[in-house]
Amino acid sequence: MVVYVPTFVLAAFAIKSGAFGSPAASRGEPVVVPLIICISAAIALTLIAALAQYSTLNPVEFGFKAPAVRSVTLALMLGLLFAAGLRGLSLILPIGNSPDLGDMHRWQIIAYFWLGAPIQEEIIFRGLLQTIFQARDPRSALIGSVALPFSVFACAAIFAAVHVATVRLGASPAHVAFIVFGAFVPGVLAGYLRWKSSSLLPAIAVHAVFNMFAS
Repeated sequence: MVVYVPTFVLAAFAIKSGAFGSPAASRGEPVVVPLIICISAAIALTLIAALAQYSTLNPVEFGFKAPAVRSVTLALMLGLLFAAGLRGLSLILPIGNSPDLGDMHRWQIIAYFWLGAPIQEEIIFRGLLQTIFQARDPRSALIGSVALPFSVFACAAIFAAVHVATVRLGASPAHVAFIVFGAFVPGVLAGYLRWKSSSLLPAIAVHAVFNMFAS
């Protein structure tokens, strides 16, 4: 709420001010998406800087460190695997209309959804939120032989819930449910990689690869 409410207020103000042309023309996704990405990332980074300054947490604990090469390699492989599986399910299941992204060029899709969104969302969910949740409740749940912190599931659930907003892009209810599921599973994977490597980079990598091949 602290990140996204100010983001949408500022984005709406910027559009209505005419800074990006006429307000009616600027409501299209090509303008709104980069605004939301940039503003929300800036707010999240400001909050992280404030917490690092005035709490016991430091920037490294928020995932700002270099990971091991094997962590990034694993992230790329798992992102591709999950994306292929989800893409296959989308061809089999009757999920209806997909979201309408408007009149976007190919370079905009690449810049916003393959690069911008993975960086922005991982800073918010796996950097800011997961770090705070983990610091407050470090307990874990045993899934088979793997112990996963509760913070991983909590952030994945919130991350998935945010994607319910795709309903306003014309997606069918079944497709929205599919998107929410498709956000939760990679969210758990990104959270696990973030926790295991202590770095945001593997989470960003798995998110980027997933978006690239699933879209």
